Amino acid sequence: MHSKVFVLGLDGVSFNVLDRVIQEGVAPNLRQAIAEAATGDLQSILPAVTYPAWKAYATGLDPSQLGVYWWRALSIPEKRIRQNTARSFRGREVWDHLSAKDIPSIVVNMPSTYPPHPIQGVMVAGAIADDDSAYAYPERVQQDLERRFRYYITPRTTDPKEAIVLIQKRFEAAFYLMETRPWYFFHLTIFLIDHLLHLYFSKEGLHPVLAEAWQVIDQNFGHLRYRLSATQNALLMVMSDHGMVWKKGQLNLNAWLRQQGYLAVRNVSSIVRQLKPGISV
Repeated sequence: MHSKVFVLGLDGVSFNVLDRVIQEGVAPNLRQAIAEAATGDLQSILPAVTYPAWKAYATGLDPSQLGVYWWRALSIPEKRIRQNTARSFRGREVWDHLSAKDIPSIVVNMPSTYPPHPIQGVMVAGAIADDDSAYAYPERVQQDLERRFRYYITPRTTDPKEAIVLIQKRFEAAFYLMETRPWYFFHLTIFLIDHLLHLYFSKEGLHPVLAEAWQVIDQNFGHLRYRLSATQNALLMVMSDHGMVWKKGQLNLNAWLRQQGYLAVRNVSSIVRQLKPGISV
């Protein structure tokens, strides 16, 4: 019987994505794991969005219970849009319940965990985070990761190569913490694969950027699987928060309402001026 549980979260990765990656031959370790393990489709939440979805997994609550539906929240009294943080959510996460029983957990890079809060173990926050502030608990873990791996959370450029480098850093940090800190439950999210899928996932085959990113993920997945079975006696679970499909078009509703004369705004920003009204396909 396994004495530990390791959950690897691949953000935005449903089986239609994995099938494409496996068919292209760039993920042999994932292909082998799928062949040997129990698999199935999970139903995401509504709305199927990263920020509340990971928290729904961790708490067992839906967005109406969590009080968060999106990355940002509209404040009617203040007439402004504010960024949601970990403090915006209601509910206790699985590592909070384990902490109450003095069972240590390690959480790395899960969106919606910034700012981090004290748990029995380690929490390294995920997006959206401020790299110039405390994003890890205990705080000395942040200093250790920055010194060893030049670790940081938010990409500093739009270069997809940087996202791939950061994916590698996530695994390096996880391997290091896995071997040096006590734990019985470990959660690691690879969030930036979702970012790359939004940019490069298409019907025309696997984009070279995605192929490179998946090679990095698959190689590290192979190392992870070996380490967990050889030294940790841990059950490995791989999951996602939502899926990924091709977008046929979009409706810029506010821009259309403004064009039709149903919406008036003050101090129109340059961003609003750039919005194309109506439906684009």
